[in-house]
Amino acid sequence: MFVSSVNLRGGGTLGYFENHLAAQDVTYWSSTSGGNLQTGTNWEDGVALSSRPAGWKGILSFDGSQTISNFYNGNETIIEVTGNSEVTINSSVFIGRNTVGYGIFSGNAVITASGFILAGVSTLATNPSGEQAGSTLTLKDNAVFNVTGNFVSGRNSAGTLYIQDNAVINFNGGGVCTFGEFSDGAACEMTGGAFNVNVLPSSTRPSLALARTSRFNQSGGVVTTGTSTVEIPLSIADTSSYSLSGTGILNINGTLTKSATNFSFTGGVLSATTIQNGLTQDGGILSPGIDWSGEGEVAIGATTIQGNYALNDGLVRIEMTNDGWDVLEVTGKSTVAEGVLLDLVLADDFLLQGGASYAVWNSDGGFALPENLESLLSPEVGYYWNLSQVGNSLVLSVDSAAVPEPGTWGMCVLGGVLLCLWRKFQNGSKS
Repeated sequence: MFVSSVNLRGGGTLGYFENHLAAQDVTYWSSTSGGNLQTGTNWEDGVALSSRPAGWKGILSFDGSQTISNFYNGNETIIEVTGNSEVTINSSVFIGRNTVGYGIFSGNAVITASGFILAGVSTLATNPSGEQAGSTLTLKDNAVFNVTGNFVSGRNSAGTLYIQDNAVINFNGGGVCTFGEFSDGAACEMTGGAFNVNVLPSSTRPSLALARTSRFNQSGGVVTTGTSTVEIPLSIADTSSYSLSGTGILNINGTLTKSATNFSFTGGVLSATTIQNGLTQDGGILSPGIDWSGEGEVAIGATTIQGNYALNDGLVRIEMTNDGWDVLEVTGKSTVAEGVLLDLVLADDFLLQGGASYAVWNSDGGFALPENLESLLSPEVGYYWNLSQVGNSLVLSVDSAAVPEPGTWGMCVLGGVLLCLWRKFQNGSKS
């Protein structure tokens, strides 16, 4: 095995590091206690991927405080950031510049980057080197990745981003935040962690954007676009797709821009200000309002679905406080299947007042509701609440004859959150 190695111990600066000789089996650069890699390149110039030596790989390994100005890697090069590292990337890191590259950020690493591109090159040029598909970036354990410039996955060739465990990406930059900017096949596989888009991206792509034929599969973790005061859309190109399933949570303070069919909702929790081109729900929870505390607090808000809404499976969650309640607005028709749930969550100090009513679901195109309404009732909840259709609205009201004494009601909320299944439909007609 042919090895080249550079190791800075106790700090120091490496002004330039380059390896792109086909003869090298392993290239290893590491720093264990502070260092400054100003420019680094690691690939095989002019050598086809199939022609590289068996077992060739490059490793850029950090465990300590580091500063990097530029790094380009390919040909199975691995960037490993582990331990309690604090790594600052002053310019850009490109994983997969000329050929396939791999990045692994793990441990308790904190990475701050002004620019990051997976399977791509400069933000100013398009594919001058003919990148090959297959580069990957994995964020796992408790790694935190702060981006203050561009974040691009799959810019000029297909690349896959893996977000796992408790890893976090914070996009705080003024550049683009996108998948598949100029190439097809970019992907994100998210099973845990968090992806937060905190700043409105560049005007060229002013959203978390899934471009071309990119795909985002979220079966866990939390994706949040926007903050409590800033709206940021999630934009899914017609040929791209987003899948929300499992335990994933998708919070959109802004508009979910999509086609009628490229958003799959089979599990998890979806909260959004506006949803374009209708919504088909085959599982999971649709919940207006975003819990910005992240602590499971009652969060009041409104969701507008532009178009028709088909609730085939899952539930709609309505939260209430003494000052307000969630509202679902549908500009088209709402179709509700047998067995689905309307979940009511009350604040701990909510006052149950007999005769009080709340319009929680408005549907401009009317409703198609189940025939067997009684089968959808929870006896415990139905004792206190009624649900009626009034015109094009579903209205929750408190049964005056069933309001408990204050002490009894206190015992109800003490046991946890009151869950109300599909309420009594009474004194109303179907559309």
